[in-house]
Amino acid sequence: MTKFDQILVVAGEDLIGLKEVILNSNKFLQPNKIFIIAPKDDITKYGKFYQNIHNVVMVIESDILDIDSIAWDNFNLPEISKRKFWYYQQFLKMSFSYSTHLESDHYLIWDADTLPIREMLFFENNNTLLTVSENEYHQEYFDNIHKIFDNEMKLYSKSFISQHLMVTKEHMLDMLQQISSDNYCDILLSKLSGKTGSLFSEYETYANYVLNNYASMYTIKSRPWYRKGGYLVDNIKGLNKYSSRYEYMAFEKHDFQKSKLHSTAKPRKERRLGNGKLALKIKMCVGFATPPYKFKKMKIF
Repeated sequence: MTKFDQILVVAGEDLIGLKEVILNSNKFLQPNKIFIIAPKDDITKYGKFYQNIHNVVMVIESDILDIDSIAWDNFNLPEISKRKFWYYQQFLKMSFSYSTHLESDHYLIWDADTLPIREMLFFENNNTLLTVSENEYHQEYFDNIHKIFDNEMKLYSKSFISQHLMVTKEHMLDMLQQISSDNYCDILLSKLSGKTGSLFSEYETYANYVLNNYASMYTIKSRPWYRKGGYLVDNIKGLNKYSSRYEYMAFEKHDFQKSKLHSTAKPRKERRLGNGKLALKIKMCVGFATPPYKFKKMKIF
């Protein structure tokens, strides 16, 4: 069985809500170590909650990549002042490949608002699996991949944004070296252009890079998953009945904010997944006027 570590990048009070994610990860994903990457002050405040979980390691984000080492003011990108933390968390995930904390040749980037609800495998016949999605395609991500690598790559027609990404450390390091042998963040940002505040995806970039350079070592896989988990359940026990259909569910904040626009006059309530003090908090809108948004079962290329 191929060993891998798992990383979760979080900040602020989101650090409180990781316990169910961690417990389910250990149960269904079975990583070697789980690294929680967060600001120093947040680790000081909330890190004690995870001291008794044997394989959890808290990592100060600036030890991986200092946000002030990036020359943000040099880049005239849409909404950069508001979106720099969004870019930064992606750079943290990629820069973890340099970290001495990493104990395995592979690490799983896992979105901290996503719960695995049944066993998931990430390797098949010695190949690393890349999960494809049919509903996440954003053209500017792909336009900018061409710019970052000077139009040298064939890009796939579907998205690899799927709440997780299994990374081969050596391949990530190779990709970052190709972008720049010095400060890859500045070089990468300097090549971006577009009209929206979302011009780069680490998922799309890595997946397309390895499929162009190490295609024989990867297999593209479709997985059944559900993005709008808050539409379906209001407690952790409610997830069990969906495990025969889905491998994991996401609970994203902005989805709940959008859902509020379609709700009736009933107020938004905050509910908890699980019954412990550290249970995952999910903000849910109740009284929907429209049916839950559903994903079709994804097909393999």
